[in-house]
Amino acid sequence: MGHLAPSGDATTRSGREETFALSNIVPQAIVLNSGHWNEIERNVRRIVKREGETYVVTGPAFREPLGVVGADRIRVPSSVWKAVYAPGRHAVSLIVCRNVGQYGCNAVGLDALARVAGVKPFPGLPVSELRRDEELDRFLLSGRS
Repeated sequence: MGHLAPSGDATTRSGREETFALSNIVPQAIVLNSGHWNEIERNVRRIVKREGETYVVTGPAFREPLGVVGADRIRVPSSVWKAVYAPGRHAVSLIVCRNVGQYGCNAVGLDALARVAGVKPFPGLPVSELRRDEELDRFLLSGRS
């Protein structure tokens, strides 16, 4: 299982405890959760420290049927994604990570995220604010600009 809002982002004990609510958890491959996804979450925290005001939206995508887990039959997402908007840069970075097979993460554009996940992560922002920032992409994926 993986957190959508990571417990490491919470600043208080009660905040960390709240991240363990079932509404904040999706079935996620251990190798992804403890690998690429964990690195991306750490890099988001670094971006927030560097950039200041930053908005993050995270979610699952169900493009491929991967079945269900548990007695409550929770659907397993084929991917998880994270969208980061840095207002100071007037830019976004969108990362999609496969939750099956070749566990990898890629930076994608808004159209690709809409196809994979069926969402627009920042619908209230004008298109001029949603410029893709390749430096932000690289930093999220590798921790280096």
